Amino acid sequence: RHQPPIFIHTNATYHCHMYERNEQDTQVLIVSRDYGDGHGYVAVVYAGTDDFRSAFTDVNLLTTPFGPEVNGTHPLAPTEDVRVHAGFNNEVFLHGLFDRVKETVKQVKRLNPQYRIFTT
Repeated sequence: RHQPPIFIHTNATYHCHMYERNEQDTQVLIVSRDYGDGHGYVAVVYAGTDDFRSAFTDVNLLTTPFGPEVNGTHPLAPTEDVRVHAGFNNEVFLHGLFDRVKETVKQVKRLNPQYRIFTT
C-alpha cells in the first residue's frame, strides 16, 4: 500500500478569518495559510450535509446556474454550464452570505496578493 509523503512546513501559520453557521445550518469557514516564505493560500470551505436540518436544504437536488438571476442571466457564473444544487445556491445568495464571503477573501488578498484561492 502506497503512503503519500507528508510535507510539514514548520513555519506555516494558519488564520481563521470567518466562520458562519446560519439557521438552515449552512456553514462556511474562511482560513488562510502562510508558509512563511511569502507564499500561501486562502480557502473558502463550505460544510456538507451533516444533520437533519442541512438535509432539508440539500434535498433540493435540482441544479441551477451559479449565482442570482438578474434579467434572465446569471452574471456571476462564468458560463451557464456552471451549475450548483439549487438549495445550496439559495443559501449562499440569500441574506448576504456571498457578499460577506467575497469581502473577507478580498481583505485577505489585499494583504497577501500572492495567495492562491481555493474553495470546496
